[in-house]
Order: sequence, then C-alpha cells, then structure tokens
Amino acid sequence: MGKFYLFLVAASLGYCSTTAQTKDTLKEVWIRQSAIRHFFTRIKDFNPGGTTYNLDSQALKRYSGNSLSELIRDQTPVFIRSYGFNSLEAANIRGASAAQTAVLWNGIPINDAATGIADLSNLQTSSVDQVSIVYGSSAALTGSGNVGGAIVINNNSPFSSPYSSNLNFSLHAGSYNLLGGTIKFDTTGEYFHLGASGWVQNADNNFEYTTLNGTTQKLQNAASKFFGGSIHLAYKPNASTTIGIMGWGQFAERYIPPALFEQQSDKVQTTGALRSLFYINRTLKNKGVARAKCSFINNNYNYAEAYSGINTSNNNQQVFTELELEKPIGSHGNLLLFLPTTLSYYHDYGENKLYSQSKVAIGGAYKLSALKNRFMLGLQMRFEQTDGFSYGLPGTSIAYKLTRWMTLKSGIQKTYRLPTLFELYTFPGGNTLLKPESGWNYDLGAHVIIKYGRATFETEIAGFNRRINNWILWLGGAIWTPHNLAEVWSRGVETFNKYNFKINERWTFNFYLNTSYVLATTENSYMSNDGTIGKQIPYSPRYNGQAGIGINYKQLNFNYSQGYTGYRFVTADESIFIAPYSTGNLSVMFQKDIRRHPVTLQGSIYNIWNSDYQLVSGRPMPGRNFRCSVNFELLH
Repeated sequence: MGKFYLFLVAASLGYCSTTAQTKDTLKEVWIRQSAIRHFFTRIKDFNPGGTTYNLDSQALKRYSGNSLSELIRDQTPVFIRSYGFNSLEAANIRGASAAQTAVLWNGIPINDAATGIADLSNLQTSSVDQVSIVYGSSAALTGSGNVGGAIVINNNSPFSSPYSSNLNFSLHAGSYNLLGGTIKFDTTGEYFHLGASGWVQNADNNFEYTTLNGTTQKLQNAASKFFGGSIHLAYKPNASTTIGIMGWGQFAERYIPPALFEQQSDKVQTTGALRSLFYINRTLKNKGVARAKCSFINNNYNYAEAYSGINTSNNNQQVFTELELEKPIGSHGNLLLFLPTTLSYYHDYGENKLYSQSKVAIGGAYKLSALKNRFMLGLQMRFEQTDGFSYGLPGTSIAYKLTRWMTLKSGIQKTYRLPTLFELYTFPGGNTLLKPESGWNYDLGAHVIIKYGRATFETEIAGFNRRINNWILWLGGAIWTPHNLAEVWSRGVETFNKYNFKINERWTFNFYLNTSYVLATTENSYMSNDGTIGKQIPYSPRYNGQAGIGINYKQLNFNYSQGYTGYRFVTADESIFIAPYSTGNLSVMFQKDIRRHPVTLQGSIYNIWNSDYQLVSGRPMPGRNFRCSVNFELLH
C-alpha cells in the first residue's frame, strides 16, 4: 500500500508538470469557473438533489472578526457542540458526531488527521471568502467519514478580478479586553496573482457568571491568544492554465477556565496548524477541465496542567493528492473522474509511538440534464481502500422542476467511516477492536422561489432518514473509551426561508427563518439491558433554529437575529440534560466611500437579552457583550 501511495503522489506531480507545459488557447471564462472555487461546484452540480446553504457576503462581513463556529452557530440551524469555553468547538449536522462532519478548504479535507475533528473555533471567518453548509452525506464526492454533512470553505479565484490591487485594514475591539486586527493584500496582473493576509486577536474573557451557590464572580484562567496568516501565489502562463500555491498557518493559546464544579484551573492548551496546497487547473480543447492538487497539513497540540503535572503533546500530518478530469458528454451530460489519496500520521509524544493510516480511492460522477434542464440526475460512485478495508460508496441524486417556481429533490447515499487514529490508539482509552461505521442516507425535499414585483420569497424544506451501524460513542468515567453502538437512527426535517423586499432604491427589507428538528436515537445495542434504546444521542438537540431581520437604508445596515437551541441530554440514558436557551444578536453597519476608499464601521451586541446558558454541562457562557470594528480599503 505504501509503495502504491507514493506512486500516486509521483503521478500527480508528474501530471501537473506535463499539463503546465502543454499550450492551448481557450476562452478565459473557463479559467474563472475552474479555479479553486470548483470544489463546491462539484457538490452542487453532481448532487442536484442535495441540500446546501450558502452564507451570504453580508453575514461574512458582519462576522469577519469572529470564528467560523460563531458564524455558523448564529446564522444556520447547525448545532455547534462546545467542549467548554475556550475549548474545541465542532459541528453537529443532522445529529451526527463531530468526527462525522467533513470540513473542506478549497477541496482539501482539513479535519484533524488523528481525531477526525475540525475545531471551528480555531478558524477565523476573515481567512476565507465563501462558506457553505452541505446537509446530508456526500461521501461519494467528498470521501468516507462524511456522514452527517460537510462545511465547505473557499478562497476567491486568483484571476477573477484582473488588473486590480486591494489593501484592507480592519481593527476590532470588544468586551473582556478583546482586541484584534486583520490586514489583507492582493494584486492581480495579466499573468501573476499575489494575495496575503494576517490576523491577531487577544482577549481576557473574564466575564461574570453565577456559581452553583448563587454568587457572582469573574471567570478565571480564561485568556486566549490567536494569530495567523495566509499567502496565495498564482501564475497563468496562458489562457487555459492556472498554477498556484497556497499557505495557511495559525497558532492558538487558550487557558481553560474552571467548570462550575471546580474550584480553580491552571489548564492551558496550545495548538498550531500549517496547511499548504499546490494546484494546477487546465481547460482542454473539448471544453473539459483537468485539475491536479497536492497538499500537506501539519497540526501540533499541547495540553498542560501545572498543579497535577500533566503535560501531553502530539503531532499529526496529512498528505493529500487528487487528480481530476471533468468533461461534457454530449449536449446534456457531464462526466467527472477523480483519484484522491490520503496518508495520515499521528505521533503520540507521551507514548513515543507513531501511527499511520492511508486511503486510496477512485471515484466518478455523471450529471444529466434533460427536458430543457427541468430534470437533473446525478450518479456518484467511489471505491476506497484503507489499511486493508475496501468499500464502495454509491449514490444517486435527482432534482425535477415541477413548475417554474418549485423544484422537487431526492437522493440516496451510502456512508462509511473508519475509526480515527485517536479512537484506535490514544492512551489511555483507545480501542483497537472498534468496527467501522456504515449505513445509508436518504433525502427528500422541495425548493420554492417566488418573485412578485420587488419581492422575492425563497423556501426549502428537506427531510432525511439515516441508519448507521456500529456508531462510535465515547463512554466511561475516569477514563473514557470509544465503543460501538449496534445501530443509531437519525431522522428529521430542516427548513430554510428567506424573504426580500426592495421598497425603493434606498430601502431594502429582508427576513430569514431556519429551523431544524432531529431525532437521533439508539435503536439496537451490543450491551445487554442497555437503557439507551430509543433515547437521544448525547449533545444532539432535537430543536434548533434561527430567525433574523435586516433593514438597509442607503449605506446603513441593521440586522437582528434570534437563535434557539433545545434540550441536550448529557448522558446516553437521558437521565441528565441541559436546559434550552435562546440568545439574540444585534448588529449595525455603516459603509461610506471616502475619496473612493470604502470605510465600514460596525457595532454589535451579542446575547443582547443577557441569557444565562451553557453549551456543555458545567461550562458557563458570556452574558451580554459588545464588539465594534472599523474596516478601511484601498482600491486600485
């Protein structure tokens, strides 16, 4: 397997070299379509019956100084599970676990190679240009492990705005001594593109909370420090070829405060990540597109407790390569072939042991458009081999435009997830006897868009049904260990509703309402007399939703959102639960051009009603807090 993997890596780089030397002249529009934004297009085009939610540019601008976890928690019906304030935060889509949610950066999986989890609190919104939520499994297109859904984040295409330069400064400050800033620069010529950014943020996070005995005190040992940067170099030797290299690095130092049941805490966690991507995109004479990419990701983790003397460190790396060919078939079809490979390493410094895992896959998808594009069919297939396990991931997806305003959707997808290196080998607690998770995901929905005069109403409803065998769940007391549950049944309904009304050239009004109802219950168990049968999976809320209104008057934007998260059970037998909570956020933004240079002022109030709530048991969250920012752009 190792030799075969190295052969594929060499073949990828060799393919990149040969395509870069070939000369063609085609329309430049293909370059703009086939650059690094292409991965979301892969999912959207070849999975027409799926449900996706794109966060708009206004939301990204309002949350530019926040983490991706805060953006997604406040703007989508996705439950963000926190492991405590200043700790890891991961997405729970459709009742799936954190390791069952894929996070993709420009088509590269960036879930931790050891744990399989992507910490969204460590990813800054200002580092990306597009954020999309893919609901349901798209494992054939994105890879095994994608059981509940995917979060797709992209950066802008390097040559989408030729002959331009832009310099952007942003400063933000807020409650609890929050202070941060961002700087971005990019310039694009006829053949070259250079983009770079850097950001930093510090906060004391010493908010007040109520203790178990009813007294009020400030949170201790809760400071945090984040900084990072990115770079993007691209070269276009001719109209049909783009070659690029990207880098994205970040560092976080977070002090973990005491829980409600702890007197004090001296815990500190430091993490570092370096991600790199080399890619080549080329349009072909037959209007097809060939792509090749190779990435390397390195993650470092350290956790220390001075009082107890605990100090653990680990490091993991991932090498990912992919060859891809997309071409039209006739006048109504499109074919996609891809060959991804992944090699992961996990180094446990405490045990001084190195573990590895390799994946080799071959996949294909076909999209058919018929009846004047009223009928869309997507067929997907992926074969993967991982350390001796071979499995297929078939899927199909259909969309039918019943009327000019209504589209019906449906889809079926096989899912599969192997235990992560951390679940297998971490000491203490790893379980080498774990079985892979597997099952099927079914989707059915409808999408409606009605336009009347200056008003637009859009709604989408999606129902899903998923059964997973050998679901992996961590159980225990002093030492937690992952175990296989025999079967978990997840089903539910999501709705996405938007209303926009343009009163005149000055006034615009918009409203949105997103809801999620998810039942994720244990149906069968390997353990006798198991009290979890028919009970909800821990930390998976049944109800979740957000509503918001926005009003634009000239350059002034007003936005208010209110979110609700229902009961979350702490234990598998539902004996302990966390109460529901609802929080509101208010944001006011003003934009003005000063000598043709856009300046944006923004003020935000989070948890405006000062709700007392917890995301995870025993970990208080901030009350009402404030943040303001100023952004200045130099355009050329």
